[in-house]
Amino acid sequence: TVRITIDPVQAIIESSTDTIDLATENEITLHKKSMYAINSYWQMPTGTFDTTAVLNEVYEFPGTYDYTVVAQSENGCFDTNSYVVQVVNITGFKEEQKLSLVIYPNPVSNLLVIEFGEKMDQDINCELIDSSGKRLNYFTIDMRLGTYRLDMSLLKNGIYFIRSLQDEAPFIAKILKQ
Repeated sequence: TVRITIDPVQAIIESSTDTIDLATENEITLHKKSMYAINSYWQMPTGTFDTTAVLNEVYEFPGTYDYTVVAQSENGCFDTNSYVVQVVNITGFKEEQKLSLVIYPNPVSNLLVIEFGEKMDQDINCELIDSSGKRLNYFTIDMRLGTYRLDMSLLKNGIYFIRSLQDEAPFIAKILKQ
């Protein structure tokens, strides 16, 4: 008879956000909250290990940053958990939102619908940008229609942003493509 003991060890990472915009902030705090672990550590992207409970990370450049926690139980069982932080640099956006809109489905796989709560006489020029801030698409929304459909089927999975380019109708939306 072979006896196997499996512990309910769980590696947990907590954070207040998963996206940092360098135009407004550059720091994130990640908490390691592993359950039923006698030992846990951060496995850093550089290959090093860190046993502190809280990581304060400061970013200078856009990109995707991966963090992993490894937790070990009393009987030698392991659990890992990964957390991805997207760091973007979106400039030129005013905090105030003057336009009411709904964007769905989010996450999206193919067709994204942008629906406006109010119609305007002026068209809105927009751009689709990736998490590094690179413009992927430029498009104009006819505001008399009140709805716009954006094909995202050819894009890779990840985080994207739609931003208006007019001061009269500022908005920005975070989109997850799956």
